[in-house]
Amino acid sequence: MTDDEIKETIDNYKKQLVMINLTVAKLQAHCKHKDTEIKSISQSVMDLKRICKACGTELGYPTKNELKNAGYC
Repeated sequence: MTDDEIKETIDNYKKQLVMINLTVAKLQAHCKHKDTEIKSISQSVMDLKRICKACGTELGYPTKNELKNAGYC
């Protein structure tokens, strides 16, 4: 591949990523977030968040009671 072909291919992939991210954001915005779970969102540090099971949206930090029910306390 030439440099121009590589650049064009990368630019096309970046455009596709933007469109995919917009689609995901729209789906997450319409989700009712009815079912949640407590998950660690970081590989290196124990950073627990409440996450929607359907769409994966981070919904904030869990309460102490939610942590206890999830088995973290």
